[in-house]
Amino acid sequence: MSLDADDRYETALDLAADVERYLADEPIAAYEEPWKRRTRRWIQRHSTLTQVVAACVLAIVVAGTAMLHEKKATKIVHGVARSGGL
Repeated sequence: MSLDADDRYETALDLAADVERYLADEPIAAYEEPWKRRTRRWIQRHSTLTQVVAACVLAIVVAGTAMLHEKKATKIVHGVARSGGL
C-alpha cells in the first residue's frame, strides 16, 4: 500500500472495480499500461477485426506489387516492339 494517500484507492468499491477490470482483462486504474501491452490486449479482444484488416493490407500489398510488376513488363514489351522486336 502506498504511503501517499493520493496513490491509494479512495474506497473499497474502487479497489473492487479495479479487480473486476483486471479479471476481465481490461485496463485498470491503478497504473497506466505501456502502449505495447494495451495494443496487444486490444488485438486479443478484437481478433476477428485484426485478422480482416491484416488480410486486406496483405491483399493491397500483393495487388500493388503485381500492378508494378505488370507495368514494368509492359514497358519492356513496348520498348522491344519499338526497337524492332527480337
